[in-house]
This record gives sequence, C-alpha cells and structure tokens, in this order.
Amino acid sequence: MKDTPTSERTQSSRLFEKSHEYGAGDQQPAGRLKFDQLQQELKAYLRQESKLFFKTFWHMIIRPAEVVNYFLDGHRGKYYNPINFFFLIASVYAFSSAFLLKYQPTTKTLESIPDKEIGMFLSEAVKLSVEYGNIISFISVLAFALVHFVFFRKKEGYYYAEYLVLMMCTYSVGLVANMISGVALINVDPTFQMAYVAIFLPIYFGYFGWAFRSFFGLSWHKAFFRTTLVLVLGQLIYISVIGLVGAAVGYVYFQYQ
Repeated sequence: MKDTPTSERTQSSRLFEKSHEYGAGDQQPAGRLKFDQLQQELKAYLRQESKLFFKTFWHMIIRPAEVVNYFLDGHRGKYYNPINFFFLIASVYAFSSAFLLKYQPTTKTLESIPDKEIGMFLSEAVKLSVEYGNIISFISVLAFALVHFVFFRKKEGYYYAEYLVLMMCTYSVGLVANMISGVALINVDPTFQMAYVAIFLPIYFGYFGWAFRSFFGLSWHKAFFRTTLVLVLGQLIYISVIGLVGAAVGYVYFQYQ
C-alpha cells in the first residue's frame, strides 16, 4: 500500500528521531529529548507559524474575501485560524496600548479635574480600558457582526457566526493599523490626538470598505454605505455596553468609598 505523504506541519512538529547516536556509539533511549532538539523544534514552529501569520495578514489586505471564504468553506491549513489571528493581534494591541498610555494626555487631564474623586475614577477607567483592551476589542467585533446580521442576513443568508469570522479578520487588520499609526504619531506630535484621528480614521474606514466590497461583491458606493452603517451602529452598541458596565462599576466604586 502506498504511504500517505506526511504534511509539512507534521514533519516540522516531529520531536525526535527514532534513534540518535551520542557518546561512545550508544543510542539515545526512546523518548529522551535534549535541549538543542527542543530549541530546533521551537525555531521550526515559530518559522512556520510566523510564515502562516504574515501570509494571512498580507492576503487579508490584498484579497480579504479569499481568506474569509477559505475558512467558511471548511478548509484549514493554508491560512491562520481567524480566532487565533484575532486574539493574537488583540493581545499585542492591548500590550502596545499599555505602552502608549504614558504618552496619553487624557489620563493626566482627567486626574487634574477639580473633583478629585471623579477625576481619579475616570483616570482609572481609562487605564482599565487599556488593560482589558482585548476584551473590549472582542465586544466591538461582536457589535459589528450583530449589525451585519440584523440588517443583511435575510438578503445574504449568512449566519451570525459567519459575520463574526469576517469581522474578526477585518478588525484584526484595523488593530494593526491602529498600532502602527499610534506608535508613529507619538514621535511626531506629543499630544497626537488630532493627528491620530485625522490619519487613522480614513485608513480604517477605507480598509473596511474595501474588505466588504471584496467579500460581498458590492459596488464602491454600496460598500462605503455599508461600512458607515456597520461602524456607526456597531460603535453605538459598543459604547452602550461599555457605558452600562462603566455605570455599574462606578456605582459600586462610589458606594464603597
């Protein structure tokens, strides 16, 4: 019987050979692992995962529909899993946001509010929003997918989970653009608030328009109408959820002060 070829992923993840000579012609006992072998395995894993990650990211820029449809059609292996892709980028985004927080004038402005208790509470709220940035990002994705589902599911026939996969992939690219623009602008403008908004938002909006046009086969004006609808309503849902949570936390905070 003809042997089935072993996949590249399986070959790269093989931990050790059946036999490995060491010492005075002895064989290494089965199941034993040296540190250099573990190091080689780690390097092979990182090379393969990084190659797959950057391939997925690049294709999400130039042909996003292909990446999303590949996963929705049940295929695996060619691109990074959208769930892993999103949470990896969201985690890095939360870390970079924590780094940028010390350059963020908003925190100092809030701390200088005459009412010290309110100022400190709002300042802590900003810090918490940064620390839990990946959770907040996920709420945004859930809200954007919900707008797709409510307004377009009857016409397009997609499930909520399918819209969610689309938004995970596209929002991940948006987070990377957010990180790059934020890090770049703090070196140009110490306050960087207005410059950040003026540069980042058109890129963010334009990419979502391109992704929706690619995935749904829309004309440009329909794509940008849909982008406006999804981002505006999704943001309102997101703000409402965060506002309710913030109000609850604030109530508890002042009750025990």
